[in-house]
Amino acid sequence: VHATEQLVQAVCHIWMAATVLGAGSPVAADKLYKAFRPEFELVKRSADRNAELLDSIELAPQESLLQAAGIFSDGNIIPILPDILGEFFVLTGFDSPVFRQRLWVAAMGEFDSALEFFKRLLKDFGQMMAEDDGLRRRVFPEDPGLDDRKTQLYARLLRRLFDEPNDRPVREAPKKTLVALADGRQGNTEENFVIWSDAGSVCRNMGEHERALGFLLKSVKASEESRGGEDTETATAYNNIASLYQAMGDYDKALEFNLKALKVREKVLVAEHPDTAAAYNNIAQVYQDIGDYAKALEFNMKALKVMEKVLGAEHPSTAATYNNIAQVYQAMGDYDKALKYMKKDLAISEKMLGAEHPSTAVTYANIGALRLKQNNHAEAVKYLTKACDVFDKKLGPGHPNTKLAHQWLDAALKLPSD
Repeated sequence: VHATEQLVQAVCHIWMAATVLGAGSPVAADKLYKAFRPEFELVKRSADRNAELLDSIELAPQESLLQAAGIFSDGNIIPILPDILGEFFVLTGFDSPVFRQRLWVAAMGEFDSALEFFKRLLKDFGQMMAEDDGLRRRVFPEDPGLDDRKTQLYARLLRRLFDEPNDRPVREAPKKTLVALADGRQGNTEENFVIWSDAGSVCRNMGEHERALGFLLKSVKASEESRGGEDTETATAYNNIASLYQAMGDYDKALEFNLKALKVREKVLVAEHPDTAAAYNNIAQVYQDIGDYAKALEFNMKALKVMEKVLGAEHPSTAATYNNIAQVYQAMGDYDKALKYMKKDLAISEKMLGAEHPSTAVTYANIGALRLKQNNHAEAVKYLTKACDVFDKKLGPGHPNTKLAHQWLDAALKLPSD
């Protein structure tokens, strides 16, 4: 077998092993790994010849690819992995000796995880695909010729590839393909619910609100007609639609779809579930945006009751709910109660995340800004200095949080000393 064909087989086989492990079958994954071991050894020997390249790549333990549990947790994707990934590798890799070497190294599990491997593949070729739409269409075919079930899995793969990298050009290739795939779908089927939902979420994350809304509205209609619309995935779609309407300033529609999400979650998850509590918080945020603080507080308190009972008083989600309540009290002008809940949030954040975590710094900044409003010079400077120190170190001077915290600190320093 030609070396490049062996390479494709090796990479696809180790991905299959990682997928079996992710589906909860470590014994089967280990058997696959051992069965394909000779292929991996072959490509590793080829990669070892290029010491200079190996020195430039961050290496990790030998077995690391098989620690990729959960990346593709649906075992049904195994039959189409060779089709999708094989085409990806062939069309992007074998015209590039450097990329070929990287694949050889990756096939031996020398990266931290299969997910890290994919990030590196997309990092190398994301820009190329963004600039060459013909290449993108070959790598990610918009009409892959698969049946509905496999097309649904293909869409989910594209969504997961989109979700991982932060680089916009890297995300653009799977996003374009997923949108084109979704545009071509017809019929309110269960498969189309997943495809339209994924396309809507991707467009929402890219700030394309109108397009996202179109896909998500189609997705919930498909869910309602094909499976009754009473499941957690549909509830999430309702919530995503609500957040889009909220961002677009249509608060009546935002409330309508948040209430739909809550109704489904209360029915399928029962009231005392973290996702139900999240729905309460989402409704509270809409009420806060329209200035109905009494209603906002009512739903935030419902969320808090669930969070404290189910997750405990020291869980980060409970801390976030304390912060939500604090923001409502602050908007109402009740600064003492706002400060009380901010400090509850801070106690959890410092304990669970540490004093130098950016999320903890956000709470420092919130307390500092509140004390600034109360003209408390010493407290404002104390908390805003802490916030600025963490933001400078963790986020850098150009980050919006850093800039805002420094603006507040400058204002606090101008207050008369206590």
